[in-house]
Amino acid sequence: MLIYADKNGHELVCHESASEAFIAQLASTEFGTSELRYRRLDCEQVASRLDDARFLELTKRGELIGTYMFCPQRLAIGDVELSGTYRGLLTVAPEHRSSGVSRLLVREALAWLRQQADGQPHVTFGCIDLGNQRSIRLLQSVGVRQFGELRSMLVYRHLTARSDSVDVVDSTARITEALQAGYGDCGLRPLHESNGPFYGIADGGTLVAGARAELVRLNLAAPDSYWPRVYGAMIDVFPPGKRRFDPREFRYVRLFDVVARENSAAAWRTLLKDILDRHGAHMAMFVMDPRRETYAELERAGLFGRLSRLTRQNIAVVGNALHPGDTLIKQIIDQPLAIGPPDI
Repeated sequence: MLIYADKNGHELVCHESASEAFIAQLASTEFGTSELRYRRLDCEQVASRLDDARFLELTKRGELIGTYMFCPQRLAIGDVELSGTYRGLLTVAPEHRSSGVSRLLVREALAWLRQQADGQPHVTFGCIDLGNQRSIRLLQSVGVRQFGELRSMLVYRHLTARSDSVDVVDSTARITEALQAGYGDCGLRPLHESNGPFYGIADGGTLVAGARAELVRLNLAAPDSYWPRVYGAMIDVFPPGKRRFDPREFRYVRLFDVVARENSAAAWRTLLKDILDRHGAHMAMFVMDPRRETYAELERAGLFGRLSRLTRQNIAVVGNALHPGDTLIKQIIDQPLAIGPPDI
């Protein structure tokens, strides 16, 4: 579907799947900031697991120069349900940066999304490293606001082990009930069900600890990145971890749809070791609003140690409300966020 065209040869087209050119540009793009830069591995897998995503390609005279991805979301703010869109995988070919292409791509993509909302309540959001002020300013220039901040942290476990107390939960109702209970202190929260197995520990039939998990691989071997310093610090803390850390193929388990009920510390320590063992990894990443009670419970469990502090990154959640009133926007900004990036 053609979204936009101009006399300079630019065309913005929406596809229902990621093309080979989209995947190739995604794989060659260096993401992050001057401190933490990385390239994505397994890009086809990243694109394929995003339900009903739409892939936008900006070309100039037939050459791909920019990409964007819109992923539909079902969201709620208080008692109000509304549709939403997560925005990610924004790239611009290096030779076209600083030429206005990024602004053109974002502006026209958001204009098209506003048309698709057709006057109905709709919230869009994306996640950007807080250090990437250039991208944040770009989005603010087209009317996007900062909703809040998330915190990403890595957790390392040298020893991993399966546990008989951990189950792969197949009851959607139980998972939904546990997740919604954990969203009680949040404003903007998801209503949709994520993909992938849910690992949990129950007490008396109630899920007290749980999460979905996915193995992620990144290439962190960018020149001048601060990761070599983090690596050195990690080796000082965990000397045996040296043989398990390869910056060119950094492996971690992304944890999402996290459930951490009150007094779940012991359960979470068991669950984390089990999930890592199942995925053949020794590091896990949490991405969460630090204002949430769920985050506080994980902190009380002692999961976030020295390595977590060394690798902590603050992520700005930036978005706009296409049609909700100011009251709903205030709820989004004033309360913890339960949303997060599905592509990190």
